[in-house]
Amino acid sequence: MFNYILAETAELIPYALNARTHSEDQIKQIAASIRLFGFTNPILIDEENNLIAGHGRVAAADLINMDKVPALVVTGLDEAKRRALIIADNRHAETSGWDYEILTQELAALRDQVDIEAMGYSHDDLARLLGEASSDAELSEASAEDKWQLLTEYPDENALAEAYDKAQKEGLTCKIIM
Repeated sequence: MFNYILAETAELIPYALNARTHSEDQIKQIAASIRLFGFTNPILIDEENNLIAGHGRVAAADLINMDKVPALVVTGLDEAKRRALIIADNRHAETSGWDYEILTQELAALRDQVDIEAMGYSHDDLARLLGEASSDAELSEASAEDKWQLLTEYPDENALAEAYDKAQKEGLTCKIIM
């Protein structure tokens, strides 16, 4: 059973054992998305205002001084099911994949029309996906230094996405080739 409400952000209780993390940059991206599109994905809470899903959205709402956020109140969950839903909600999104060819086409078409960062991509991410240098400094750096490349095959899209994210966090320039 679900009830739709506007929840007071000050009354929400984050789950202390939430395993999903959100960087400051990601919170800013979510906030930009909320500003651009509105709050399009309600949070999930239980009857006592315990946050089940939407910790990042609530942090972004706080960042832009929203006092209330759309929420679905999930009723009838015991403790085990509530905790399992917290994990499942995050995991299901994480295990989906991308068609990088279509994603690249869509981002290229939208880059001059909307704030790309509000969609969760930096301009550097976009440049990497499009195989472009993201700045004049990167162009001169690329021509001034030798570059080494490693081509690696992955068994599936999820493994590829995980390796891509890890390499980017290490500061490596990544390009997906299909």
